[in-house]
Amino acid sequence: MLLKRINQNNMNKRIFMLLSVVFVLIVTISAQEQIKHEKKVFISPKGRIYIQKALPVYLKISTSPEDNARSYLLKSEVTTRYSNPMYFDTEGYNTIRSPWRVDTTTKKPIYPQQDIIFEVYADGYPPKSKTKYTGTSKYIKDGINYYSGAIEIAITAVDGLSGVDKIYYSINNEDFKAYSESIPFSDEGKYTLKYYSVDNVGNVEEVKTESFIIDLTYPQTVYEIDGLLNENYISPDARIVLKSTDSLSGVNAIYYQINNGKVLKYISPIPVSVLGSESGNIAFYGIDNTGNKENIKVIGSFPSKNSSDERAGDHEIVFEFYIDNKPPEVLLDFKGNKHKGKYLYISPDTKVSLTAKDDKSGVDKIKYGINSSLVLNEYNEPFNINNSGLQSVFYTAIDFVGNWTSLKKEKVFVDLNPPNTSFNLTGLNFFNRDTLYITKDTKILIDVIDDESGINKIYYKIDNEEYIEYTSPVLIEKEGFHKITYYGVDNVNNEEEHKIKGVFVDITPPDIHYQFNVAPIGSKIIRDEEFVVYPTNAVIYLGSTDYASGGKRIEYIINNSHVKTELPITNFKPGNYLIDIFAYDELNNKQVSKLKFSIEN
Repeated sequence: MLLKRINQNNMNKRIFMLLSVVFVLIVTISAQEQIKHEKKVFISPKGRIYIQKALPVYLKISTSPEDNARSYLLKSEVTTRYSNPMYFDTEGYNTIRSPWRVDTTTKKPIYPQQDIIFEVYADGYPPKSKTKYTGTSKYIKDGINYYSGAIEIAITAVDGLSGVDKIYYSINNEDFKAYSESIPFSDEGKYTLKYYSVDNVGNVEEVKTESFIIDLTYPQTVYEIDGLLNENYISPDARIVLKSTDSLSGVNAIYYQINNGKVLKYISPIPVSVLGSESGNIAFYGIDNTGNKENIKVIGSFPSKNSSDERAGDHEIVFEFYIDNKPPEVLLDFKGNKHKGKYLYISPDTKVSLTAKDDKSGVDKIKYGINSSLVLNEYNEPFNINNSGLQSVFYTAIDFVGNWTSLKKEKVFVDLNPPNTSFNLTGLNFFNRDTLYITKDTKILIDVIDDESGINKIYYKIDNEEYIEYTSPVLIEKEGFHKITYYGVDNVNNEEEHKIKGVFVDITPPDIHYQFNVAPIGSKIIRDEEFVVYPTNAVIYLGSTDYASGGKRIEYIINNSHVKTELPITNFKPGNYLIDIFAYDELNNKQVSKLKFSIEN
């Protein structure tokens, strides 16, 4: 049978009549990780022939339908260059034609003339596959799907010509395997699904890749205290900052509830002042973008009960705190010498002691200032005030959450000056050169001046005796030189430097001496008493000696007349004489002597 002319009017695309077609299959690889699929010919159940469009085509002719019948390769004389092999240029329906139909019995052409048509379907397009996810909610982030629970993925494919042969898939770069039914995913993690389909003539779809994450973990929300905190106590102006993290789909929102009130979306820090001053708490939780909800956590203070479970119900107490809005109590005391008078007086050795207590967050610092309300000094231990005079101590305390005690002020007079004592005498006394002479009746007075805290006590001692307190004037009866040591102490125990005063107690009168200028001229007895007789020109000289303060004056009385002091004694007339002589020292210690004699011509 000869190959006849192609009818150009019926179709633009016609090729030679196919008597017998032998297809040479060429195996290709579309992607490195794909299974190798050969290009082939497929005969559908209806008998249609599908050929992979890229395969070469060789036409053979035979006179028998038997598979083992002898056949002959057809050659083209006109288009030798484009045959053996030839290729189908049209996707889908193609024909191989003979111009006229011939009756198979009579072997004559049939009129009207019609082509004999052999249908061949060229298939060069791969199938197209797609996935369908069923299960929990989905959230898309950065092009990745997140699911909140178990899902199933169904893969379907369509092919418009030879039809789909198989679908293949790979999970997380495992080897590809044939798909048969929906693929379940239930474990948390990130998954990479690769899939493609192959049609019945070996057209291989490019691998499609889809990544998704199953997120079963809820967010983790933590709190921060924006403000001062000490253990379980926070300042009243502190704020609660909530932060949440989620490593997979990410945090969608944080919600909170104050004292079992309305649930609110967290936007900004929560001031603790909204809790009230007693039992108040904040419940909070996070939700991620796939709807995973965190277990509720609670912070705050609670009424006293036996267990935290009873206080918080099913919620977890993550931090129990108390609002400390009460400042410390601070006290000032003076340790050492002090005296309350017009002012509170203290000595330079007296220490200022500051103490504070705080029953909640505790005392952080005590601050003070001397004559300054700026209280720049931090108190660590008792201290002295070195300035003299009236001083002001300012002081306050701060607890660990920033509550300050109202500034306090204490006035105090710092007495740095000891008393000033003076030595005085009441009674006879005489000072000669460097010695002060007194009598046993002379009163020693110790006077004192203290213009600040005032005098407390005066102490004195005589010679090496023990100190005794001075309360009244002192008398010294023992004759001789004595050393008096004395000092004063004021009301804040400032002790004066010890002072010393020397005195000589003189209780011995002078010795009396007399001398006549002439010798006696005889003697006589008058009433049993012997009288020495002196001439009328006799003159008596009187004198005295005193080993201590010294003689001061001599007085005399002649025959009980009036007191005379003129010396020497002269102008005697004949007669008997009795002269009473009195000698005095500087302290009026008196010596008495009598002189009896007679004057004759």
